[in-house]
Amino acid sequence: MYTKEEWRFNDNTRWGWKDNPYSVTCRKPGQHSVTIAAIKNCVSIPDPEKRANAMLIYAAPDLLNALVDLLGVCYDLEINDETVKAVANARAAITKAKGE
Repeated sequence: MYTKEEWRFNDNTRWGWKDNPYSVTCRKPGQHSVTIAAIKNCVSIPDPEKRANAMLIYAAPDLLNALVDLLGVCYDLEINDETVKAVANARAAITKAKGE
């Protein structure tokens, strides 16, 4: 399994790539890169949105870990209906991200 430290955000536009302007890859020392996500060039999606999508994918492991850590240290979260809903949404997102 790859760790977050091995993930790389790639701005391929600096190399003139047109088909996959942005990508997220990972690489362990002594191994070839593995593509996690290739953001395809699509005319209907503006470039800033393509870049933002790649950055969100790149940040996904950190976001998941932060959410798990946050819920792990918070106590008595069910103090009102809005908080109950937010906690339920956070737990559902964690479950979805972990494929459970």
